[in-house]
Amino acid sequence: PEMLGHLFNQKYGIAVCGTHGKTTTSAMLAYVLEEVGKSPTAVIGSRVKQWGGNALVGTGEFFVIEADEYQNKLALYEPKAAILTSVDYDHPDFFKTFEEYKKTFSDFVAKIPKIGFLAVWGDSVATNEVVCGAQCEIIKYGFQEDNDVIVKKRDAQKFSVSYSNKDLGEFEIQLVGDHNILNAVSVIIACHKLNADMEKVREALAKFEGTSRRFEMMGQRNGAILIDDYGHHPEEIKVTLKATREKYPEKNLIAVFHPHSYSRTEALLQDFAQSFDAVNQVVVLDIYGSARENTGNVSSKDLVDLINKYDHDKAEHIATIDEAVEFLQDKIGENDV
Repeated sequence: PEMLGHLFNQKYGIAVCGTHGKTTTSAMLAYVLEEVGKSPTAVIGSRVKQWGGNALVGTGEFFVIEADEYQNKLALYEPKAAILTSVDYDHPDFFKTFEEYKKTFSDFVAKIPKIGFLAVWGDSVATNEVVCGAQCEIIKYGFQEDNDVIVKKRDAQKFSVSYSNKDLGEFEIQLVGDHNILNAVSVIIACHKLNADMEKVREALAKFEGTSRRFEMMGQRNGAILIDDYGHHPEEIKVTLKATREKYPEKNLIAVFHPHSYSRTEALLQDFAQSFDAVNQVVVLDIYGSARENTGNVSSKDLVDLINKYDHDKAEHIATIDEAVEFLQDKIGENDV
């Protein structure tokens, strides 16, 4: 992060931050800027399918990064502009309270110079609270009518946008879910502020295929559709599974969940238990402790018990990935996702 900050701070840096959506949004912004001829430099936290890697080295003035808040790495970056996608309490192993977590973002957006801009999701109490100290132009976007940029959803992947009462027309993306529509709208705002040709932006957005492990189609087994997604926070799981249900309304949805870190599982246990409403069945693997911790006060069985308290017999605990594969491989068929 220190090295990234050193490079980023020398250019017109655009930072994409927030609890969720950073990877997809930063990749989408860099991809679109590249397609419209701005030749950006970019560093993204996952492989961008159309690049075959996670970085771009451009000749233009813009540098797009996925700016991670963990361990307050945001302190290293001096953005000229930013997108704030969402703020939900996360990383409880580092941030002891939600207030402390929010302050990291408040301090960050306060650094954007007066001549810069901040695009922020306006339908959330927490994001609105975080941006009130920003000195730059703040552009709020969302589905609610009191935003500067109002989104009207046409279907799961089509939407129209009006910016300060100016109609920017219809857009279409390949990614599913309301959260990805919002990600795309933040990109449209940034491109508008950077004077990109809107018709070219429209074409580029329609071509963007996404990044690895973000609702990534992995293929089929016995006719069942297999999708891989990296979502590891209750809100991410909820929106991803809701989008899956919208895409496959008649199918039997099975979620295999690998909880990441004991501290997060413990702090957000109640929220996790209520994240799986959209699916028919849940398999919970043993907690993946990560390099930071190898034990905690909570287990996957605690989560399974809590899910089943709300919805009888919906969840079961299967310790490892290999055992889950063994368990599922002959039970799934063409009615399953």
